[in-house]
Amino acid sequence: MKKIVLTLIIMIMAAGAIMAQNDVKQFSIKPYAGFSGSIFTGEQTSDYFDPRYGFHVGVEAEYQFAPKWSMAAGAVYSMGGAKYSDYLGGKKSLSLKNDRIFVPVVVRWYAWRGLSINAGIAPAFVVNGVGFQSNQVRKFDLCIPLGASYEFNNHLVVGIEGFFGLLNVYPNKDFNEYLANSPNIYQYNGFVSLGYKFRIE
Repeated sequence: MKKIVLTLIIMIMAAGAIMAQNDVKQFSIKPYAGFSGSIFTGEQTSDYFDPRYGFHVGVEAEYQFAPKWSMAAGAVYSMGGAKYSDYLGGKKSLSLKNDRIFVPVVVRWYAWRGLSINAGIAPAFVVNGVGFQSNQVRKFDLCIPLGASYEFNNHLVVGIEGFFGLLNVYPNKDFNEYLANSPNIYQYNGFVSLGYKFRIE
């Protein structure tokens, strides 16, 4: 009896996994938007920077090349940067805006039912760098996106994702040390998203 119940559970889980993702060789388009937060990271940066919160909006195209594997690419605009909390001796905070357009290319693994995990590479282009010595801001970054999502009813997708910057936000290391006692300052963006997937027949 236990074997029968276990077999039924496995069959139901497998059926759910197949239903909650694209068919093999199928394309889909997913517009999405949501809440974003970003922070500057590096040596001792936590003493100087607080997160900056905002929103993001993007679109993604996905191709299912195997039952549990797909590739996806897209573009997403996100508010970014940080709050400089030590500005003028800590009496005021200054928004260091570093809004970006990310162009992620990821591989997605459908682990269980509608649950998927993705990782890849994402060039990022600064479209709004404003704040303390904004002319020092690097205009291009290379990021590692890591995320997870869950798909409901074959269309509605809820996801979380992080973009880990690999290049100095301020390339001048002397300026970095002046700003935050750190030779290297990187940007991290975190997303909480809601999207809707349209399958292309």
